[in-house]
Amino acid sequence: MRSPALGDGKGIPEELVSAVMQVLLGEKNYSVNGDYSAPYLKPVVARIYPLFILLYAIPTALGLTLNVMIIVYISKYKLYRDVTHAFLVNLAVCHCVQCAFVLPITLMVMIIQNWVFGQFLCFFLPLLQDIPLHVAMLSHLLIAWDRKRWLTDPLKVRLPAFVCSCASWLAGLVIALPYPIYTTYLDLEKYLPGFAGVGICAVNLVDDMQEYMRGLFVIMYCAPMTLLGYLYIRTSRELRPPDGPLSIMMFEARAEARSRQIRLSKVGGASGNPAAAGGGTAEQQGGAAGSATANLAGNARTYDLYDAEADVNREKRTQRHLGAMASSQVLCVCPLMILRLARMTVAETYENQAHYDITFLMFVWIAFLPTIIVPWIYAAWVLSK
Repeated sequence: MRSPALGDGKGIPEELVSAVMQVLLGEKNYSVNGDYSAPYLKPVVARIYPLFILLYAIPTALGLTLNVMIIVYISKYKLYRDVTHAFLVNLAVCHCVQCAFVLPITLMVMIIQNWVFGQFLCFFLPLLQDIPLHVAMLSHLLIAWDRKRWLTDPLKVRLPAFVCSCASWLAGLVIALPYPIYTTYLDLEKYLPGFAGVGICAVNLVDDMQEYMRGLFVIMYCAPMTLLGYLYIRTSRELRPPDGPLSIMMFEARAEARSRQIRLSKVGGASGNPAAAGGGTAEQQGGAAGSATANLAGNARTYDLYDAEADVNREKRTQRHLGAMASSQVLCVCPLMILRLARMTVAETYENQAHYDITFLMFVWIAFLPTIIVPWIYAAWVLSK
């Protein structure tokens, strides 16, 4: 396909046509007869793009495999009944979305100079990139908050995992919604008929957008990082005395949970018995109540300090691994969040465009490393049990 001459552009002033061509090609020397509907690699990655494809393929394949294995493992052994594991399932689903969709599409957008992905992806891509990032941070916050509440008072009701997980995705969507408002898409086919499927997708860094980016940095990075540090420090202090009242409360809470499971299993077995379907006689009901009381008394009698200390040590080990997961998320995302702020103050020109592109490619890759690190930490935690 041959592109029309510069003078054929309808609606685009003559002085802007050359600027449009420069945006498409990323260089000052351009040809008006080129086929710009085909993707053009950025000059800075034209020779080394296989290296970045290999780098991005590692977290894409390995991260997707490991997180699917976590979901299968937790589902197989029904560990999702525990609130912490339920939140880890939500985190694993978030990482699967990042590895399967966000990472490959982001790589294509970053190494291709001209926008050939259409109008829908122009507006949807910022949502696809930011929502899983917000959900991952919120999932770590929910894990830390729930454990702090439970370890402070083990008899307190845990957070509803399913409701909180759905709320984290909804909150991530709401937080990322302003991105399409500040996104501009210019369909060149309307002005240059030969440019079918070619457009320009850009974010308008107006004053409102800059305020939004600064607020996003504070609300979704600085505040969660500070809150995570506070919650894990407070929880670690609660676990410090091995023979304090917390260990006794934790043991009693576990004993109560075990006795409740025994009663529910017996009730389920009785309901499956036709003779017990009618409820039984008063003597039988009284005997069942007496046996449940005996189970509680038996659980209370089996208490000793060793079991309580074992519970506390188990929670300390869990706390270390969960804290390492949260730390990996905070540290790996930090370079990308800082670069986002820097792009608002430092203008991107032809002189520094190559540095921007390479730096952005590396920082995005680092930001996706938790999709691999978190499953490895989880595997170490499970094996340590």
